[in-house]
Amino acid sequence: MPVLEQSLWKYVNQADSGWKGELAHRKTLSHREDPVLSRDNDEQEVRIRVKDLQRRGGASLVLEDDKVGPEDTLIRGYFFNRDFRSGLKLSCSNTKEEHAFTTSSVHDAGLSCMFFLQGRVGAHIGNHHIDFNADANGDVICAAGALKQCSQPFKRVTKTAQYVRHLVVTATPDWLASSGFEQYIGQNLNQGLNQQTIVSRQWSPSARLSRIIKEVFSPSVLVPELLDLHLEARSLDIVSETLTALIQSDGCLSSVAQLDRHSLIRI
Repeated sequence: MPVLEQSLWKYVNQADSGWKGELAHRKTLSHREDPVLSRDNDEQEVRIRVKDLQRRGGASLVLEDDKVGPEDTLIRGYFFNRDFRSGLKLSCSNTKEEHAFTTSSVHDAGLSCMFFLQGRVGAHIGNHHIDFNADANGDVICAAGALKQCSQPFKRVTKTAQYVRHLVVTATPDWLASSGFEQYIGQNLNQGLNQQTIVSRQWSPSARLSRIIKEVFSPSVLVPELLDLHLEARSLDIVSETLTALIQSDGCLSSVAQLDRHSLIRI
């Protein structure tokens, strides 16, 4: 598969902080629910079979082709997940989806910042629908943000086999409050959420944010041990622009507030 950028995974493999163990913690399914880890190369490609997703608690899977069986590979590629300060999480992937499928699960309350660099995916969060139509080259990033007052049903639709690169940053309500974001925009967001349980928006990310997202996949840090700090700083930037986009959207969130660099430094 044409994995365009493996720099992030190479930094993970180099770091002494146990990141490689976190990335590669996938054991062959016996009585476990973890996906199978293919060890064909040093980058630790993960292979997720149909039955791996079917056995996951809290999620359901529907396949478009009834000829696809439990042992067939559904997704293969590279995954990365990192928890920073309690409540802030970064997840990204660079994968090949082998078949058309739909998964259903639940999104927790809080903020979801979603970006697709490659792939065409439909998402339903509550009664909000979002289409991600990223081109094959990753030149145009599809961005969407969703702020949820409570847990929401979530459905993700892949209509054909395809390559997908995507990044998601999530923040819990407690993290948003404790990290200082409410000091600047919490009142505006709360006014919107008082009228509906979810606020979402798709927008075109700024050139600066597009560069930050691509830097997550290709870190510029020279010392692998600094990768944690590097990624957390970029996650803060991602949260900032996503919240700003939500506030600037039409409708109930009419007040405009911009988190500038000085505000982020204070946070």
